[in-house]
Amino acid sequence: GRVRVVVEPAPGATAARRRGLAEASGDVVAFLDDDVVPRPDWLARLIEPILAGRADGTAGTVLLDPDVARPGWLDEDAIGGYLTKYQPGDEERPLRPGEWLVTANAAFLSGRLRDADPFDDRLGPRRGTPLVNDDVVLLRRFVAAGGRVHLAPEAVVVHELPPERLRVAYLLRRAWAQGRSDWRLDRDALATRPLAGSGRAVAALTEQLGRRAREGPWRPPVAMHAGCDIARAGGWLAEAAQSLMARLRSTANANASTKRA
Repeated sequence: GRVRVVVEPAPGATAARRRGLAEASGDVVAFLDDDVVPRPDWLARLIEPILAGRADGTAGTVLLDPDVARPGWLDEDAIGGYLTKYQPGDEERPLRPGEWLVTANAAFLSGRLRDADPFDDRLGPRRGTPLVNDDVVLLRRFVAAGGRVHLAPEAVVVHELPPERLRVAYLLRRAWAQGRSDWRLDRDALATRPLAGSGRAVAALTEQLGRRAREGPWRPPVAMHAGCDIARAGGWLAEAAQSLMARLRSTANANASTKRA
């Protein structure tokens, strides 16, 4: 088939996917990341439920490179999502409420996706900033617009695991960015809550650390999981603090204007 490469000057995954969708001329658009390797039957498996009319979108499996040795402190089942592992099941079925997908391996009816206005420039990875949840925004808007999304577990891509991603510092930074992204995802509602929703992060962290305590925090994989829990909560609280500061500045400016008047 024909391949056409389009260069998008704006940085970040969100800008690239928006441009790709704008340029696509087919009925179905498929998304990959630049650091995954699809299996030979990947595309056929991914789009079959869409072409058959059972779904308007599909979410494929993302495996972490099985040939790369894992450090002893990595519990892949617990925190593999930070490395873009996505393996939610073995059979095709509709995505349930609260489940998610990753655009490292997904496909959609092009027209329905465009109608959903699925992109948010304040989320998604860009160079030096591993923000995420752009996938969650896309899925939420697609489903809200009436889109049906199915799992397509036999559509498999293998995600690279470079050495720099198998380091404690990287995963803690990635977890921090996850927390920031979680707050930004629901920022419109959280910004108006007491302490900008900080209590939700504290409550979640308390519950998670309780689980880690029961699992045995002296074990390296559990300690690493706990570190990621703390970093994720820290990212959320950092975003909440910025929102609070902005609110205080806005109030102070409004009061100053009133006094001058």
